[in-house]
Amino acid sequence: MQEKRTILEALDRREVLLPALVHDALDANARIKYYLSLLQMAAAHAEAADAPAVDLAAERERCGIADQDLDGIVAGARRGLEDDAYRIPRLHEVVARVESDLGRMIEPVSMVEGAEAADAWLGRLHALHDQHEAACGGDRISPEALGWLTSADPSRDGAHRLCLDLHKELEVVESRIAETSIGGARVFALAEPDRPLVEAFMNGVQRTARLKFDHPGLGTTATRRGARLVLENDIGTTDAHVLVVEIEGTDAIVTSADVHVQRLAFFRRMVSQGFEVAWEDTHSRRARGLEDDVFFLCKASFRASDAFELGRFLEHLGSRLVFLIDWNKARKMLQAFVPKAEALSALDWAADADLGQRALLELGGERLLYDAMAAVMRTPLRFGERLDDAIGVGPAADFVRSALRETAEGLLEKRSRSLIRERVCAELATAFFTAGDRLVEPARRHAALVRELASAMRDGLAALEGSGREVARRQAALAKEREHAADEIVVEVRSLARRVPDAPAFERVMESADDAADEIEEAIFLATLLPESFVAEGVLAENLRRLGDVLMQAGDAWAACVEAAQHARRGAGGFEVRVVLDGVDRVVKAEREADQVERCVLADLMAREGLDGRALLVMTRLVHHVESATDALLHAALELRDYVTGT
Repeated sequence: MQEKRTILEALDRREVLLPALVHDALDANARIKYYLSLLQMAAAHAEAADAPAVDLAAERERCGIADQDLDGIVAGARRGLEDDAYRIPRLHEVVARVESDLGRMIEPVSMVEGAEAADAWLGRLHALHDQHEAACGGDRISPEALGWLTSADPSRDGAHRLCLDLHKELEVVESRIAETSIGGARVFALAEPDRPLVEAFMNGVQRTARLKFDHPGLGTTATRRGARLVLENDIGTTDAHVLVVEIEGTDAIVTSADVHVQRLAFFRRMVSQGFEVAWEDTHSRRARGLEDDVFFLCKASFRASDAFELGRFLEHLGSRLVFLIDWNKARKMLQAFVPKAEALSALDWAADADLGQRALLELGGERLLYDAMAAVMRTPLRFGERLDDAIGVGPAADFVRSALRETAEGLLEKRSRSLIRERVCAELATAFFTAGDRLVEPARRHAALVRELASAMRDGLAALEGSGREVARRQAALAKEREHAADEIVVEVRSLARRVPDAPAFERVMESADDAADEIEEAIFLATLLPESFVAEGVLAENLRRLGDVLMQAGDAWAACVEAAQHARRGAGGFEVRVVLDGVDRVVKAEREADQVERCVLADLMAREGLDGRALLVMTRLVHHVESATDALLHAALELRDYVTGT
């Protein structure tokens, strides 16, 4: 509560804390009584050290004090032989705790009674402190000083006496604030027109409050400050986060303070949906006791046309507060799986869908997502590798949203936690299958390289007919570069395929396509070894041109297949799938024609006499590589067809 108090004091809005301060003061009163009893029992045990020590553990626990070491103080007390003073373990610390709790009791009394009364109460406390410093020498205190400290005698203005006087004043304060409840909000000192506005705000809070699940928070206090109704909501009780709404007439001023500036930006986006809200710039403020002594403040005003519109806005505002709880924690968690922009977008989406992030955190957060990945992925992530690296930003972002939805709906519908985890795993499996489509994009780049190689082969063969041997050499150098680039893409696909459950089928597609690239590059190289006089006008030249054209047709058809596959949903029908099938048919026809051209070239070669044996060897190998390239493209096309159609 201290951080919230610090921010409210910095905002001059402490009055909304009054009921909570009264409750805090009453708790402090109970603790003071325990501490004084502890000192009295310690003194009694010091007088009779051989008697069993009184156990005050039950009283300590009822006061909410967790320090179990206090239970040994009574047994450890002794009376000195030289000065008759009591030696009480941790005496100075216990007295300091009494003074601190007396300060807590003074705070709400001073808030109600004013500055003059506050000075009087604080003066008594300061005088007590000076007396304690003089009387308590470490763990040593005289019987007279201890009696004065713990006495309720009005003539002795000790700690016990001050505690009793403050308790009486607290009872008066309680009666003055006359606390009641409206829709779960603690209210005091309200006017009758305030009730429907408080109800509207609380209707919004209660509508979505279940989405905080087991997290504390969303406590609301309502009071009046002059002409204004003031609402304060604690958001999450463990966060230094405060929301104050001031209402006068049909105007509302919303002030939100937070130590996380990004959460304030999220809050602004939510509140502005559907309403014309005027926001001031976000500013930083300094306040002692906070992280880095800094918090951020944003302020907005909403001017309603009538009371009905004001009620709608207040209900909307109240319904958004639950999505601020643990928002920053969820943002950091999601950024371990998807980029920052996608994490913020997922949290915006979850709030818009009235789902939020608390359910995912409730079910383990990072641990839940990592367990799902371990169950679905073929290989674990490497150190520093993220989910979006493995399956792509789009599928990873879709999975994160699915996990937010499944966890929220699962807890709301009271599904078993094991079932919710299984459904999250199923969503991740779907994301991985979807990520298989990501493999098609590098395949498209690879197909473009194959097409360039086919074009280089065609141009190189055409250059052999004339004096363009230098053209053929340039095409060979270019082909070597393209073949290396194609190999790198295959390595990329294999790396991606390690994560995708059905990737082996696609790996076979790429292996066949890369075989085609290798065959074409080898054929282009062989073309540069043929002597200029070998290719004469006539049937051989015509068949070589046909061979280059057929290879180009196969390359075009293969590129069209992959382009269409990039847009085809796996296992479904549709226009894109039909385009893939048409492209496969064109590759089949090109492969058959390449077989025929190869035979024609071989027949032409065998009909010639006196051919150079070396040139003949090179020529037959060249034709064979081209035919093998079309054959490899045929295998790739058939594998792609099966992959796309899911067969």
